[in-house]
Amino acid sequence: MNHLLSLCFLMNLIPSFFFLHAISEEKLLSLIHEHEAEIPVLNSLSSSEMRSSASEKRWQDSYNTTLNSSLMTGKTGENSFITSQPVYDETSSFNVGMQKKLGLGTSLSAMVEAQKKHYESAGGEHSRTTTIGKVAIEIDLWKNFLGRFDESKSEFYRLSKEIAKDESVLEKRSFINQMRGIYWNLVAKEHAINIATKQFELAKEQEADARLRHKNSVADLGELARYGAQTAMRESTVNFLLYERENLVNEIKKNLPFLTDDDLDVAGIGIAQTEQEVLTCLKIISAQETPEQNSSTWNLIALNVENLSKQNQYLLKSYAMPDISLQLQGSSKNTQDTFAKSYDDHFKRDYGGYQAGVFVNIPLGRRNTVGDDVAADKLSTHAKVTRIKSDLVMMHEFTQKAHVLLIRALSGQQRGSKNLELRVSEMQKKFKQGRITVGELMMDQDSFLNGELNLINTKSTVIGVILKYLTVFDGTKCSFNRI
Repeated sequence: MNHLLSLCFLMNLIPSFFFLHAISEEKLLSLIHEHEAEIPVLNSLSSSEMRSSASEKRWQDSYNTTLNSSLMTGKTGENSFITSQPVYDETSSFNVGMQKKLGLGTSLSAMVEAQKKHYESAGGEHSRTTTIGKVAIEIDLWKNFLGRFDESKSEFYRLSKEIAKDESVLEKRSFINQMRGIYWNLVAKEHAINIATKQFELAKEQEADARLRHKNSVADLGELARYGAQTAMRESTVNFLLYERENLVNEIKKNLPFLTDDDLDVAGIGIAQTEQEVLTCLKIISAQETPEQNSSTWNLIALNVENLSKQNQYLLKSYAMPDISLQLQGSSKNTQDTFAKSYDDHFKRDYGGYQAGVFVNIPLGRRNTVGDDVAADKLSTHAKVTRIKSDLVMMHEFTQKAHVLLIRALSGQQRGSKNLELRVSEMQKKFKQGRITVGELMMDQDSFLNGELNLINTKSTVIGVILKYLTVFDGTKCSFNRI
């Protein structure tokens, strides 16, 4: 009766996904790519990349043509003291213009304007209308000479966008490899549950046999208690493994919300092919003496960070530079009694003129703050690049050392597992022959179970180490490097 209750308890612990279709790693990856828009982590990465792209587009928009216009009117009650110089008591004006940056530190603008002024004199009320047309070109002679400031600004935004894009790709790869790691832990946990369940069933059979022998006065109460303790421990092991599997399933569902109403099942998923892929990948990595021999997007990011810093330092220094520009302007201006006359007369006579001027704007007191900003940028860049390169070297060296140790561990555990399996088989024969005690048999059975579980854990560790390496060295050429 107790065993029946235990079995019912176990069946209730096993979630519904245990009986549904098995999901392969390939299918899991396909679902991630298919439902990428529904994954919060990947959405966050996309938004970061979009913000960087938006900054670049805002800068590019500064080269678009701009339209500007104004309409003004005014009135004054001022009286003229000199009759020959009347006061314009009512004025109104309207203008419309366009401006565009041309590159190479130049900008072009054009404007038309109409002004109407009203005044009173001894001869009565009068009005005058003035129409003006202007075309001007402005050339930067210092800070943005030949467009060097604009070019640096464009390169700054381009590099910022590239870095954000590469970091987003790496973060996405990291997330997918994290899901792959959880998936293979789930597969390993399923194998562990299968092994532990078989040992649990064996323990129940041995306990039932001991009860029968005790009933027939062949086995004593101590032997029966020993078998009962083994059954309880095996049941506890199975329950704890089921709990760990449930945690892994919940972790996947938490990160992949579209699977919330679906059930994951990896029962029957083999791990032998994956083991071979991982071992082959480890051999490829161990053959690389230096991390530079393996391609990593982090190397490109480090290079772009250095180039970005150079552009940023130039831009910071530019803020302390004087603004010196040359402005050339051509204009046509005509004043008549009415707007129509003033406008028409522009095409009948030459009212053209020109202006040329140099404008200087010198910032004062900025050099000290700019120097501090440049020094801070240099330190920050050096720290970031050094950390990236250091992390690459450490990851490569760690994986190479881990490769040797883990291969040795796997080899030893596999040999031990085979020997323990053989020993348990022989010990069972000896026990039936009465040549060993029940305690000796159980000790070997427990050693075999622990050995099998440790072997599975080691395999999971190897897969985890490889996935972390492939997240950093994303260009490593091995079949297990896939997303």
